[in-house]
Parts: sequence; C-alpha cells; structure tokens
Amino acid sequence: MRQLPCGGEGAKSGPHLNDLIGRPAASLEGFSYSDGMLEAAEAGVVWDLETLSKFITKPRSVVNGSNMAFTGLRSPEDVANVIAYIASFSTPPGQ
Repeated sequence: MRQLPCGGEGAKSGPHLNDLIGRPAASLEGFSYSDGMLEAAEAGVVWDLETLSKFITKPRSVVNGSNMAFTGLRSPEDVANVIAYIASFSTPPGQ
C-alpha cells in the first residue's frame, strides 16, 4: 500500500492518514491528540465520507477545540478532490 505523505512515525503535525476512512477519531497509538480530538473520539466520531466532508469544509463543526490552524475548504469540488485523494490510501470496505 502506498503511504499518504502526512504525519506518520514521529509526526508533530498529525497522525498518518492511511486507512483513515472508517477509522474512529483519535484512535492511533503514539500520537498526542488535542483535547478537542479526544472529545470527538469520546463522542463516537468515525471518519466516514460524510464526517470527512464536514470536517474538511469546517473543521470546528466536527472537532471543536482542535489545535489545527486549517479553517476549511469552501469549494465543494476541492472537498471532493481531497476526500478522493485520502480514499485512495484507504482499504475499500469489505477487504
């Protein structure tokens, strides 16, 4: 499997995004998540396509109190392209 060039071993900006789709929020060991992301995990947030779309459009609508400086993408086409890119690094459901 290809590796998504985000985060990873020793990352400070975020955990890796490989196999993100379908993964519960804040579920990778070895990364220090923000309090906001931990609260999202406790609330049961799972990174499905709908949740990713909301997060990429307006991150604080999904994870309030995140440490991220990213404020979101406004173009639906850009959001769809980012999700398609992330999905290319995720194992399709049922495999």
